This record gives sequence, C-alpha cells and structure tokens, in this order.
Amino acid sequence: MMKFSLLTICLVLASTRSIFAEANPQEILEFEQKALQAAGDFAQCSVVQIETFGGREVVGDSAVAAGPSTGTIVGADGWIITSLFQFRGDPASITALLPDGQRKAAKLVARDHARELALLKIDVDGALIPAKPSSKSTWQIGQWTIALGKTFDVVTASRSVGILSAMDRIFGRAIQTDCKISPHNYGGPLIDIHGQTMGVLAPIDPGIATEGEVQQWYDSGVGFAIPLEDILKRLPKMMKGEDIFPGKAGIRPSLNDDFRGPVVLAGVAPGTPAAKAGLKAGDTLLKIGSTEIRWPNHIRHAFGSVDAGETISMTILREGQPKSFDCQLVKELPVYQMPYLGILPEPAFDGMGVKVRAIAAGSPAEKALLQPGQIIRKIGEHDLSSVDDLDQQLAFIDYREPARFELHGQEAENDGGKAKSAQKIDIQLTPWPAENPKALEQTALEEVAPPESAEKPTTGLVSLQMGDVKNQAFAFVPPTYRPAIRHGVLLIVAEPGKVDRKIWVDRWEDFCRDSRFILIVVASAAPDAWSMEELDIIHRSLLMVRGDYKIDGRRIIVGGIGAGSGPAVVLALQNRDTFRGLWVAGGNIPRGLRMPQSEPMESLAILLQGDNPAYPLFADKIEKLGYRVGVLPRNFDAAAPPKGKATQEPAQSFFASLEWL
Repeated sequence: MMKFSLLTICLVLASTRSIFAEANPQEILEFEQKALQAAGDFAQCSVVQIETFGGREVVGDSAVAAGPSTGTIVGADGWIITSLFQFRGDPASITALLPDGQRKAAKLVARDHARELALLKIDVDGALIPAKPSSKSTWQIGQWTIALGKTFDVVTASRSVGILSAMDRIFGRAIQTDCKISPHNYGGPLIDIHGQTMGVLAPIDPGIATEGEVQQWYDSGVGFAIPLEDILKRLPKMMKGEDIFPGKAGIRPSLNDDFRGPVVLAGVAPGTPAAKAGLKAGDTLLKIGSTEIRWPNHIRHAFGSVDAGETISMTILREGQPKSFDCQLVKELPVYQMPYLGILPEPAFDGMGVKVRAIAAGSPAEKALLQPGQIIRKIGEHDLSSVDDLDQQLAFIDYREPARFELHGQEAENDGGKAKSAQKIDIQLTPWPAENPKALEQTALEEVAPPESAEKPTTGLVSLQMGDVKNQAFAFVPPTYRPAIRHGVLLIVAEPGKVDRKIWVDRWEDFCRDSRFILIVVASAAPDAWSMEELDIIHRSLLMVRGDYKIDGRRIIVGGIGAGSGPAVVLALQNRDTFRGLWVAGGNIPRGLRMPQSEPMESLAILLQGDNPAYPLFADKIEKLGYRVGVLPRNFDAAAPPKGKATQEPAQSFFASLEWL
C-alpha cells in the first residue's frame, strides 16, 4: 500500500512538471488568471454593499454621510458582518445592497470592539448565500489571497490580489496580507484560491490612539483580516445583541522590554480581576491559559484571543512553588487614581531607600508626622532601593487601605540602618490633590561633585542631528547638570515652521536649572503642518537625549504648542509607559481620540492651557478615567519674549510637581 501511494504521488508530480514544461509562460498566466477569477466569482455572491447615512461625521461645519463600504454574509437569514469603521459616528440609518440589487434596511445588532467588527441584521425574502469558511488548518504562509469589496458595484466585487504574509498578528486576533486594503473593502472577505473565506477585512492595529489613524494603513502594503472561524465562534453571542470587548486582568510586569524574561509582576492594580484572584507583586508568570509566558510580549498574545467575561487560568511561581488562579476578565478595570504620599525625595541620595527632602502641606505624609531627613526603607514587606522603587510600589497601593511604611532616622544613612532607628507606621494615602504640592519645609539640595575621572557632559544648547529627515531639533541642558542627579525632560512639539532657539532658551533656562530639566524642541519638516508620520522622529529626539544624559523616568513630559498639540497627544497615549506628563497649549484635541483608562505606571498628568472651549469638557472626561488634570485658561504665547512669564510659570509649577510622590 505504501509503495502504491508513493508511486501515485511520483506519477502526479511528474505529470504536473510535464504539463508546465509544455505550457508557455502566457498559458501559465492564463491558468492563474482563470483560477483567481473563478475564486472571486464564487465568493462575491456572499458580499454586499453597506451604506450609512447621517451620524456625527463632520467636514468643516457641514455634516456628511460616509461613503459606501462592504459587508460579508454570515447567515442565510440576513446576518452580515462588516467593519466597525463605518459606525464610529452612530449613523442615523444603514442599508445593505444585495447582489440581486435589492436594498434592505439594516439594524446594527452588536459590536466586537476587540476585532473592529459590527454585526448587522436585515429582513430577507429568501435565503442568502453565506460565506464558506476556509479552514485555518490548511493555511500556509505565501498562499494566494484575494480581498473583495462592493463599494463600486453591488454585483461584481472589486478585487485585490496578494499573499498570506503572516498569521497570529495583532496578538493572535488577525491574519496579515499584502493585498490592497482600503476603507472601501473593510468588512469584505479575504478569500483563498478556492473562493472560501479566510477572514473579514478590518482596520485593526495595536498602536492606534485615534480612530482616524486606521485609514493611514490602507496604502501601507499591510492589511489585516479577522479569521472567519473566530467570528463564527462569537456569532451566537453577538446575535443576542451582546457586544464583545477585549478581556482585561489588571497585571503589570516589572520589565518594559517585551522580549526579556522571566516575567515578574511589578504589581496588580487594586480592585481588578487579578487582585481578586490573589495575584500580587513579585509573582513570576509561568502560563496564561495555554500560552507559556517567557517574555512580557507573551502576555498580550495570551489575552489577545480572550474576551471580557471569559475565565482564564493563570499559573505563577511564588516562593519557589507553582500556584494557579482562575481569573474572570472584564471589559473595563476599576477607575485607577495615582496614590499620593506627599514627599519630595532627595535626588542626590545614593543609599538604600528614599531620603525625604520635603513634606507637602496637608498631605498624608504630614498627617503621619514624617520629617525631612528620614529615610523610607520599606513598604509592607518590600525593601526599597531607590526612588523608582518607591514610585512603583506606591503605584499599586490601594489608597483606600492603610499601607505600612518602615522609616529610619538620618543616622541610618551611615550606620547601615540598625534596628534601633527603625520606625513602622501605617499611612492612609489619598488620590492626588487638585492643587500642586507646596513644601512645609525643604532641606537644601545637596551639591554633588562629579568624579574627577568622569567625562564632562555637554551642556548648554545642543543640536540633535536627526540625519535622514528634514526636521530640526535641539536640546538645552542646564549648565548645572551633573550625571549624579537625574534630570527630567520637557519635549516640545513646536508650532509648524521655523523655531527660534534663543526665545525658547530665554524662557525656560531658569526653570531647567532650578527644577533640573532638559528641554528638547522639535520643529516640523513642513513649514505649515505636522504629519503623524513624524511621531517616530519626535520620539527619536527623546531617545537621543536619554542615551547621552541621566534621565528621571518619572519626569518625562511631552508638550504640544498650537498645531503641535495633535502629535504630542497621540505620542503620549501611544507611549504611556514612557511619558508621565502631557501639556496641550492652545491646540485642538485630535478628533476621535481613544482615551484609555488610567493604569498603574501609565497614568499621565495632563495640563490643558488656553481658552479653547473644548478643554473643560475634555478635562471632565479624562478626570473620570482617573487622570490628574489641570486647566489654565490663559493662552501660552511661545513666540513672546520672557518678560512677564505669566503664561509659563503656572505650567512650570505643574511640571515641577511631577517630582513629588
């Protein structure tokens, strides 16, 4: 039997080679064309055109309807899957144009927010032809794929040919193709060479911060589709009118590097599923569901295909013993607010723990009778080694419950922290106050002389050589900079056009020296506008400074001036693990902004400065999401000489407050 099978395979391969050896290149192209044509003709009977009317889409001052898009039939009785892209503006009416020309009113039944999909229902006169699923088990990287759309014709689908270039993209939610994908065929099927549907095209991307950004992907050579098999698994739930959301647990790994392990938890956000399940700081993640966790990036893959409401098993290593916890994921974590102690740490202290330089009036630290000069050595059972360590521990404390602090007197700085000087007290923390902290008393900042052998750092005005781009950037490093004391960074995305370096340095030199900040200013490539493609360039300027100077990660702020506000906001939201402050001065908030909830170690302090009537409304919205926000009604004038300082001093006070804990 085995010999017969091998002989049969050999004969088939030989005959195939014979056919193609005899065929000329033109005939091969014709075979290929006929196969692609037949696949598209087979599948297009399951594709419809979707039209929306009304809604909140606005151009200038006029409301307009979005153009037609595409839908894929998934139920013979009138069920259609399409892209969520068309329904951001909550259209007043939806219609579906069937392959036979019938126009049917459609109802939006449910949304899948994890995969950017929407489920529609129409009443039908006869059975429709649902898309025939292509089995995942048969897929191979490099196989033919065809993207179909019905924007231009309700009978004949438009077609774009490519290959399957990757699987398990967007943390296991999507497959990737190099077919031409655009808003016109979002919601349409991605089919194989047999006309079977592999997935539904969707503008899904893990890094987007605004809804409109997804449009930029359609001409990038990369497109995504949600596997139809995965959609059909969730279809019964969506048919009941239940929306689907990504599942969240509330864990935070200690490493920011996605590809380095082991994965030890820095903490668990208070009140989250992970906290309720029993996970805590110091646990080492071993497995989530069936996914082995070796790097932080594996966590995203483990949660990528799991929805809110589902229960997942999490296995951890604690004190050398493996333990498993069942965790029911939720769509939204409890609103998180950064806890507030009310101390200013001594930046030059290099011993174990955190030395208190100042106490804020009315703060939990004052009420607990903390004193300048004391050293905080422990929170709970966790030994503190640095200010960053204290910052991380505070981030995961539930301020509704007292936290135990171990304090040592000033003599502990030199005696190794003997037990006789230790004091343990319980402190009830609070959320951050509305007003910036004010010190009751403050010790003088210690002067730290650099080691004689150390290379003298470059200070003053420093040009940042961006190399391959038109953007110009510079940094101002105060002459008082010393590597032994980390500095904050204020990264400015300036108004489009030429930047006057002297004005910026004149206005901010005193602040940079007194509050230990480095100023970075980046100019746009074009004289009249910023583009979202320049986000990486802006971020690059920060990376250059971080590579050359010692930077305090708790005090990195990005500010947008006027038209620079849009890129600054998006950059801050896409890099919340990097930026701790966001300053919007006189510009508009990007339309369609996706503002996530505040989370431990990813909670921005946001300052809105100017008379924009949208600022108070936006401030109210983001306060409810747990962010600390301030509003200054007086406009900031970036071009004015530094004579009055009235428009910059309130902002500088806000930035300086980030040093407090």
